[in-house]
Amino acid sequence: MGAKNTRPRTCRTCGAVFPGGPRAWYCPDCRAARHTESAAAYRERKRAGNVRKIGSTDTCANCGQHYIVVGSNQRYCEKCAHEKIQELDRVQGMQYYEKNKDEINLSRRISRRKENLCQSCGRPIPAVGGRLFCSDCEKEGKRKRYAVRYVDRNIVQRGQSYIVQTCTGGKRYYVGSTTDRDTAFRLRDEADAKIKAGCFLEWLETIKKKL
Repeated sequence: MGAKNTRPRTCRTCGAVFPGGPRAWYCPDCRAARHTESAAAYRERKRAGNVRKIGSTDTCANCGQHYIVVGSNQRYCEKCAHEKIQELDRVQGMQYYEKNKDEINLSRRISRRKENLCQSCGRPIPAVGGRLFCSDCEKEGKRKRYAVRYVDRNIVQRGQSYIVQTCTGGKRYYVGSTTDRDTAFRLRDEADAKIKAGCFLEWLETIKKKL
């Protein structure tokens, strides 16, 4: 269960408040007690011959296809079980939201008040969606950040990355990419040397495995 779905829940048996997901209905103590009761009830059904055997075949309550029984509470085939769990999560999530929407919306509004600084002019901007620039600086800021420029005849800088390429035999080859300028130049020099030695393609295959 992801942390974003974990919220304070109220136990349906004892009323205790505990952290849990949308389908967490009982606190750990009550859940353990229910498990003990369920195990005892299962043993009674088993003695009476009123249980399905693990590995037997049953019919999916949703699509009607046969499936292999792997659990005592199984009602659906493997495909339908995933869909039904998601459907139940959505329903219970909406029910929880309707009961607690004032508190949830307040928390969301507070989180949206957090601010970052525009990387161009330093103006405060909402920390939503990974924004880096204010509305006035956004277009120019993105252009500069992602601008493509040639550092060398075979090295292109795109953003923070240096992309090394080379040309031999009338074809252009991608050699590699790095965020370190010196590494990019070393890679370019090594590619040039391998071309002169006549073993560039073999060397390139080795480099691709390392990068």
